[in-house]
Amino acid sequence: MSFHGEERSGHEWADRYRITVGPLFLSGFAFAFTRDHPMLQKRPLALILLLVATSFACGDLLAHAAAKPVTLRGVSATGDQDVPAIGKEEIKKLNLFRDWKVVEILGKPLVENSVVTLEVKEDGAVSGKASVNGFFGKVEIDAEKLKFGPLGLTRRAGPRPLMDQESRYIKSLAIVVAYKIEKNKTLLLLDKDGKPVVRCE
Repeated sequence: MSFHGEERSGHEWADRYRITVGPLFLSGFAFAFTRDHPMLQKRPLALILLLVATSFACGDLLAHAAAKPVTLRGVSATGDQDVPAIGKEEIKKLNLFRDWKVVEILGKPLVENSVVTLEVKEDGAVSGKASVNGFFGKVEIDAEKLKFGPLGLTRRAGPRPLMDQESRYIKSLAIVVAYKIEKNKTLLLLDKDGKPVVRCE
């Protein structure tokens, strides 16, 4: 709120006052009064209350504008595109936070009788079985975006086919940047080109 006085000699009203309410970049929220204006002469308290109420209204308007939804840059199965930012509750409805059984890595089915898993928790923790060893770490999730942080692994040895599969799995998780859930039962982990690198059920 700001006040500006203006002297006008020879005018019926010698002083003219302009009262601006709200941020300077908001145009139109201004009132011009003279010293002899009835509002200043008869109801100064009513004028003050009016100005205070208008000032609060400006604040509410700015708060509402600041709360507008934003978008973030994400990658989907159809390629690079803008996707709306969503919260944890919306992500939870997609059924992402659960235990998943990996059925395909880089387009290839798993070694016969092998088990590869992925568990995603609401706090961003991830863990699972990579074939022979267990792994654990963190993941960043937002809208369709998903990115794994550094993963820790236990150090057991196993048959060569399983160890090779484990290596492919961990390397595949490292290039994941997005995800997609199909029919609420299939999880696809996608690379930067939107191609599935890991398929889970």
